[in-house]
Amino acid sequence: TNMKKRILASIFFCLMVLSLTACNSNIPNDTKQSDATADDTNNVFTSTDTNSEFTPLDIAESGYTMIEGGFLYCSVKVHNPNTDLAVLYPTVRITARDSSGTLLGTQDQILSTIYPQQDFWYSGQLLQVDEAPSSVEFTIVQPDDYNIVSTATLEQSTFTPLLVESVAMHSERLVGEVVNKNDFGLDMIVVAAVFRNEDGDIIGGESTFVDKLPSSGSVPFDMPIHSEFANCNYEVYANGWA
Repeated sequence: TNMKKRILASIFFCLMVLSLTACNSNIPNDTKQSDATADDTNNVFTSTDTNSEFTPLDIAESGYTMIEGGFLYCSVKVHNPNTDLAVLYPTVRITARDSSGTLLGTQDQILSTIYPQQDFWYSGQLLQVDEAPSSVEFTIVQPDDYNIVSTATLEQSTFTPLLVESVAMHSERLVGEVVNKNDFGLDMIVVAAVFRNEDGDIIGGESTFVDKLPSSGSVPFDMPIHSEFANCNYEVYANGWA
């Protein structure tokens, strides 16, 4: 009986060796694990430049005023010169320097979607510095490829700019209404006030956010403003915010 068990065990061992040899003969010299890793890597990082025709956004206008406490109240207008490409979450970089070029402070402000051939205004207290800057620069941060999209891929492929009506200044507040001509509503909008001096130069601005602008409807706003701007010329703009 013991002899039979030894013989059966030997036969089983030989069969196992033959089976493993047959399996290994199908594996190439370079390991399959390496090939799989290489394939996965290629799948992850291979990309096609679909935005080669993209024209960078530009800063159409900007300006600021330093108010007590070192707060810079800024206003900036970003323009999208493209005809069929929108930019998701464009970013404006504000950089303040002294007369020697030394950096005093910088901050990035992320905006919302800007449609082709349209402008996006943003205003407010965007930076704080320890001393009055000699210069404040507004630049566009180059968007990632995936943030440059055809309007055909958006949930709303077209966007009619919002209108701001019935604006009035009451002491240190601006009030008015935002009108939506689109056939879809917006969960949130940003209302940006732009203040100018007698020469027409931008000297800063304020912003406020308003919820629930209905389709083909309107919503009121009431925006507190700094006393520095109480007697200035002003313009008010609105855009979607998401």
